[in-house]
Amino acid sequence: MKIQYDKDLNALIINDDLKMFFNILKAVFIINLVSSIFKLYNNYLANIQIDMITVGLGIVNLLGLIFTFTRSVKKIIPVDEINYLYSKKYFTKRYFLKLKNGKIRNLPFIKYPQDMLELQRIVKESKIKNKLD
Repeated sequence: MKIQYDKDLNALIINDDLKMFFNILKAVFIINLVSSIFKLYNNYLANIQIDMITVGLGIVNLLGLIFTFTRSVKKIIPVDEINYLYSKKYFTKRYFLKLKNGKIRNLPFIKYPQDMLELQRIVKESKIKNKLD
């Protein structure tokens, strides 16, 4: 299990590489967004018709960048910063922590029933609100 509860810190410690993944994702979105802006600016200077594909890609990259900033990638989260634990069903059931600052912390490593039982034990022990289906 990649999540632990530290009683001394009164915090959840999450050991995953989500921070590195999101930093790479942000870099890719920023590079694509800057590239789209430069391409549109060059087309404007050359009096060429605006390329709608470039505009669409720029908008998608901007929305993706906004999405990455609404997520938290903290490794150590104090329990008093957590609102509740909840789940959503996409193709599989996914678990998230809703933080008090409005951000969401994804828990991507919960895939097996024993991981879910361990998470429920940690939630009970740390007294985090539980909004699971």
